[in-house]
Amino acid sequence: MKSKNILSIKFIVLLSFFSLLLFGEGRAKTIINGIVAVVNEDIITYRDLESSLKPYIPYIKEKYRTEKDREKAFLLLKQKTIEKLINNQLIVQRAKLLGIEASSEQIDSAIEDIKKNNSLDEKQFEANLIKEGLSLEMLRKKIQEQILYSRIANYRIKSKVVITEKDIENYYRDNIEKFGGTKMYHLRNIVIKTPKFMDDYQQAEVTLKITDVEKKLKMGIPFENVARTFSEISNKDKGGDLGFIKKEDIAKNIREEIEKTGIGNYTKTLEIQNSYQIFYIEGIKEGRAEPLENVRDEIEKKLYEKALDTKFQEWLKELRETAYIKVMDKDD
Repeated sequence: MKSKNILSIKFIVLLSFFSLLLFGEGRAKTIINGIVAVVNEDIITYRDLESSLKPYIPYIKEKYRTEKDREKAFLLLKQKTIEKLINNQLIVQRAKLLGIEASSEQIDSAIEDIKKNNSLDEKQFEANLIKEGLSLEMLRKKIQEQILYSRIANYRIKSKVVITEKDIENYYRDNIEKFGGTKMYHLRNIVIKTPKFMDDYQQAEVTLKITDVEKKLKMGIPFENVARTFSEISNKDKGGDLGFIKKEDIAKNIREEIEKTGIGNYTKTLEIQNSYQIFYIEGIKEGRAEPLENVRDEIEKKLYEKALDTKFQEWLKELRETAYIKVMDKDD
């Protein structure tokens, strides 16, 4: 009986909390500041959770029209936020253990940098906080966590991150388009149109055409000749010539087939927007990319930040494995 009463109380708390955030005080006058989670010797309260969720609630209310969709989105956000709060608490605890602090002066300095970098006076700064659904206290807490993250990363993690020249070269090669090396494909295509709604007779007729086209191509008849005979769009007189098209301008499903086909070959028959199409790769042209020497520092920084985040997540995972964590509304 006692267990059922506890569950009932917790359900009321969650319902009140959810209603308050999504529907305002008219639907829930008060919120009980109970415990959401226990993290070692510290607790996370519903008030902590409310403060973290509050900036995102207008977005949920705007994006989702029904209460059911809003509730689903809210519960997913709530779950992710609880996990983030637990991680933040673990970071703060470990920082305290290591004697790492974020002083009030450092936080004040960071806030002044925000104002300066965004050309904000005090009134504009306060207006922006309100617009983002933040209080000054919430912002200071976020900045404190960022400072602790940075100092712990320097203290425990950065020495383990090594970016080699090979890493930089591989990233440059695999992402050449990001540095101006745009790949362009010279394509031809054959298009067989299909009615929006086909009966059995029309389906058989289209299938016969496709079979005939594929047969001609397998016989070695030049693609452009087959296109002139069978293609059903205006470029058929040019042998289906589409000219050069940038890789990023080609639809993903078509691009994937083209990339594995190679110059001088044609793709399998693809079903695309009320038509069947076959593409022929006439040629490939590589754009001139920014030299590696000019972008080496940019790549190294990107790889370093990614590797640092990976190491940090691994470190967080280790913290969680050795910590006492109890999420109240999940486990009770």
